Formats: sequence, structure tokens, C-alpha cells
Amino acid sequence: MHIAIICDPIDKQSAGIYQYTLNLVHQLHLSNSEYRFSFITVNSKAILEVIPTIPHPNTIKFLVNDPIRAFLTLPKLINKLNPDIVIEPAHFGPFNLNKRIKRVTVIHDLTPLLFRRSAHFGRSQRY
Repeated sequence: MHIAIICDPIDKQSAGIYQYTLNLVHQLHLSNSEYRFSFITVNSKAILEVIPTIPHPNTIKFLVNDPIRAFLTLPKLINKLNPDIVIEPAHFGPFNLNKRIKRVTVIHDLTPLLFRRSAHFGRSQRY
């Protein structure tokens, strides 16, 4: 089985989702599994200096979240890699993939869904 993991948080963040993705990739790399992994990053050529990646940079260099990459070039790369499963640890996507490819999108925080009356979703609260 071939599993592709979109490791963008490793290049874009330094907190929670970064740590989650880094540890996920590291443990999968150490697992000696019979599965084949493709770790896709924005810029990193290696994770923790030992885990090889497939760097796939933004099309629009000055944007952190490049829509052309997210909706066009990254799906094209993933479809070419032809994995059985693609994992997106940063709760966004993946989009425009071959229907045969299974998708796993990791959602890290359900607070806004579980406690709607408490969550203000960026709007000012009225008291």
C-alpha cells in the first residue's frame, strides 16, 4: 500500500499541527512498515535531516497558502504519484484527486462544533 502525506505544516508552522505532523512522519518512517510512504513538503528536502521528501513549492511564492498549489499543482502531483491513500494533517483538502484515492483529513479541534454557543467564530460577542 502506498500512502502519501501532505507535510506542509512542517514548512509553514512551529506549533501544534507542526508537532503532530513531524511526529507522525517520524514514527511512520521508523515503523519499518510494509507500506510505502511519500512525504510531500512545500520546501523541505528532508525531515529531521534523514527522512526524504518530495518538495513541491508554492506557485505564488509570497503566499503561505497558495490556492494554485492547493487546487491544481498539488493534486496533479498526488495523482501522478498514484497513492492508495493521501493524508492531510492540516484540516484542509485534499482536492481534485482521482476518485480511487482514499482521503484522510485530520481535524484537530472540534470545539467550535461541540460548543457553538461559546465559539464566536471571529465575531464580537454580545453580553
